[in-house]
Amino acid sequence: MLPVLAGGLAACTPAAGDRVTIVHDPPQAAAIPSPPEAGSYRVAAIGLDLPDRMAGFLRLGVRRYPDPGLGESVKYAHPRILGADVYIYDVDRTGIGDGIESPLVRREYQDYKQVIERTWPMRPGVGPLSAPEEGVFRHGPVSLLDVRYRSKVNDEDVVTRFLLTGYRGRYVKLRITYPAATERSEPRLVDDFAAALAALLVR
Repeated sequence: MLPVLAGGLAACTPAAGDRVTIVHDPPQAAAIPSPPEAGSYRVAAIGLDLPDRMAGFLRLGVRRYPDPGLGESVKYAHPRILGADVYIYDVDRTGIGDGIESPLVRREYQDYKQVIERTWPMRPGVGPLSAPEEGVFRHGPVSLLDVRYRSKVNDEDVVTRFLLTGYRGRYVKLRITYPAATERSEPRLVDDFAAALAALLVR
């Protein structure tokens, strides 16, 4: 069985006065987990309710990070997916705004691409990372910056992808990793989950 690959966060080449390094994962041990709950989980900071089931994915639990700037993450699972996490955070930044046109959202997107490209080779059993495949994911009025990378984990082809937008002054990021075979056999699976998340972000 392939390992679950979760997302991380770090701010690269920060401006003066910015936090130098922010890490969501690893280490997970610093976070405070909670068990799955029936119904939905409310992200109080932005009034967002994340359901226990969404587009066939099951919510496994929540992590609230001791550093308030890291916010919290909500983990989802699906038999065809290696790892899916929704992160809500602000890195102690103000003025993030809504949508993908915010300069701070664009900045975070570029920063996180650098994080993936720098840290992926440090993971055990992984192959080289492909060049990023970038675009914009749109569902109704909501858009998310979208990038995916291809690689191998234990000699199996995988895709690792993240989508990012701003919502009510926070970053909302989906990090999801899955076998490349899932992309071929169930091409709508990941997009349907992303669309379900985007539907929750309609103001």
